[in-house]
Amino acid sequence: MKTTAYACFMLFCLLFGNEWVFAQRYFKLLDKPAKSYSKKIARFTNGDILIGDSPIDGQTPDQNRGVSIERLDLCGNVLWAKSYGWGINYLEFKDFAIAAGGDIYILGSAYKDFDEMIFLLKLSKTGEILRFRLFNGGTVDHFTYSIALQADQVMVCGLLKGWNSQKEGFVALFDNKLSFKWGKKFAPFESFGEGIPTPDDGFLCRSGPYLVKLSREGDLDWVTAFTTSTDIYPFAGPVAVVDGYVLEAYGGDFGFFYKVDLQGNLVWKSAKFPTTKHPADMDLRPDGTILVAWNSPGTGENFPSLLSLSPAGQILAPRRLVSDLSFNTGLIFHSLSDDNIINIVGSTDPFSIKSDKISDFLLQFPLDSTAGDCYRWENLSALVPNNIPFGFTTIDTVVQNVPMTEINGGNVSFAVLKYAFAEICDQSPQQQTISIDTLLPCDVPWLAYLPGPGFRWDDNNSDNPRLLQRAGQYSASNRECAKSITYSYNLQKEPCKCALYMPNIFSPNQDGWNDRLEISSGCTLQALQMRVYDRWGNEVFESNGVHVFWDGDGPHKPALSGVYLVTVNYTLLDDAGLTRQGTLQQDVTLIR
Repeated sequence: MKTTAYACFMLFCLLFGNEWVFAQRYFKLLDKPAKSYSKKIARFTNGDILIGDSPIDGQTPDQNRGVSIERLDLCGNVLWAKSYGWGINYLEFKDFAIAAGGDIYILGSAYKDFDEMIFLLKLSKTGEILRFRLFNGGTVDHFTYSIALQADQVMVCGLLKGWNSQKEGFVALFDNKLSFKWGKKFAPFESFGEGIPTPDDGFLCRSGPYLVKLSREGDLDWVTAFTTSTDIYPFAGPVAVVDGYVLEAYGGDFGFFYKVDLQGNLVWKSAKFPTTKHPADMDLRPDGTILVAWNSPGTGENFPSLLSLSPAGQILAPRRLVSDLSFNTGLIFHSLSDDNIINIVGSTDPFSIKSDKISDFLLQFPLDSTAGDCYRWENLSALVPNNIPFGFTTIDTVVQNVPMTEINGGNVSFAVLKYAFAEICDQSPQQQTISIDTLLPCDVPWLAYLPGPGFRWDDNNSDNPRLLQRAGQYSASNRECAKSITYSYNLQKEPCKCALYMPNIFSPNQDGWNDRLEISSGCTLQALQMRVYDRWGNEVFESNGVHVFWDGDGPHKPALSGVYLVTVNYTLLDDAGLTRQGTLQQDVTLIR
């Protein structure tokens, strides 16, 4: 190990130790062609975020709509950005979800001439196209779609029919290869809504005043309609909580939350809070509270806002974002990491586009912080008691099968997208890399310590200290985007002795002892090819595979007792992480 680097490393640990604190803050404007009406956000397990949208301005020479997907790292740097299009036809992004392994599932509307369809697009974590599927379930509309993952299944919820016919909702289930499994449709249904998988493996869909619960097989469990004498209607949700579901209702200049039980009966309603005509984005936290992002109204602008909702329906710590710039955002979506770093993304308000105000933005900060370099969070106290009477009426409906006919629409193409940011806070990020090198004997591991609690291994390993067995470069970074520090642990090892052992005699008599001609090594076998020849040079056996060995059989019958020539070509990985290739040739005696 380099003495200077090691001394610096130990001094850093002594100075900061457990006092090391970290933060991830940035505040960015999203430039064209990122500008959209319904930008959504999701999070990978390593903390990277994904943004999906359909830009207001077309991306292709024919100016048709398409889908834009961007992956950003923990500090808001673009890792990749791509746009996806279907020839000269129309694709519109609706929703997406990320699987545990990193695959991305995208749902949206597809239009070719006068045909209206839904599309499903599956991407790898690097944005490569894995599958593209088009389905026709009747006449679809582009108002409402949502997608969710349930085990190895993909659930979508949407709207059938158009302006001049009865609207119907549908739920469809696909496997993780996007093959259709089953679909159900039901009425009545309205233009906007959302569907979720439920804890009992069923499905719950909200649309307008209607709440429809289906079983795991798609059969109807119950359906209710929100009823009140005032001009109020369900607005956002549902979110599955313990023993029920939480939704938001809207009444012109205020909103409130309410909870229904597993049968759709009212449990509680919250106080009223000021809001705009854009639904809130709600996310259940591990402690049972719901984190809510929404727009609170102001004079000539909207204020991106946050609150927490207790399990009993109490609104906690409502606050709004205040800066020197004015906001004119529409829909707001958020994502919260396991260590309480929150991202909020805002989209253009389609009801009021104002060029002099901020519309599309991306903000990241620790949830418990109260201010950034050019903004602050201001407490809201405009909550009022909720004396609005409302209830739920059970209604009759029929659930019918809806076939999803797959359309052969060819392939979807992609293009690398320029995804530009303008930093609102005038920050100049600082980066520092500290290298720690060591050379160890082949069989000696390295116990490597992180500098402090604000650091994490870049490969998402959670060990500290971490036992590094193989040679290579390992890195860990702090969570401070403005002052980024990376530690590079470079482990080198002396060459290992990797002997390959093959016995010179074996007896395939099925007694459980030495029945196969097995090859072994103190290192890791990665590839193995074996060829066996009799004394006349005839090949009697060939294999490829590190676990495929000769059991004494020839091409057509068991080989006779005698001496055979065995040739082995092999690839090994030694303890130093080095790949070794070689050939071993040896006489072997077979005894019957």
